Amino acid sequence: MAELQAAAEPVDKVWCGIEDRLGWKVADPASQPDRPALGTRPADGWWQRLWSAPVFWRGAAAAMAMVAVLAVGIGIQLARQDQTAPAEVVAVLNDDRAQPAMLVSWDAGARSLIVRRLDHLALSDQQVLQLWALPAGGKPQSLGVIGRAPEARLALAQLPAAVPALAVSIEPPGGSPNADGPSGPVVFKGPVIHSRL
Repeated sequence: MAELQAAAEPVDKVWCGIEDRLGWKVADPASQPDRPALGTRPADGWWQRLWSAPVFWRGAAAAMAMVAVLAVGIGIQLARQDQTAPAEVVAVLNDDRAQPAMLVSWDAGARSLIVRRLDHLALSDQQVLQLWALPAGGKPQSLGVIGRAPEARLALAQLPAAVPALAVSIEPPGGSPNADGPSGPVVFKGPVIHSRL
């Protein structure tokens, strides 16, 4: 059908408008508005042209996107560093046969001792394990009740200083009723060491 109709020519006004918008038409000096005097700013200065140019906004959007990606990347990297902070091994506690029974490490970020049981010691419902610091020449200090779980976290303000050894005793639920030390048998003990994992 389109082949049967003659091609329509747009009116000159339409062509002139297209050429003006594309910047193809050389303006007639008589039709240009009066130029401003030398040394004065034109009404539509370079800043106004830049502000209204799509290239300016695309560049600004690209720059903002790069800043956002960089900020997210830095945040992820910092989070990974916090999660992978090295744990410090504090002690390996042995049983009475000198076999490793418990690993105690210090998590500086969480300010807690992490106690991992390696033993197979059977405890009744009325028994829990309690961790003790054994200072040189002093009475044992409780670091917390471990319970019966294979791993426990004991919150501490700081790693105990000047403690040459740690020990674990079997106690009633809630821990030793004796403020001076363990009330039950000591089942694991070992020297304090300092080693980064």
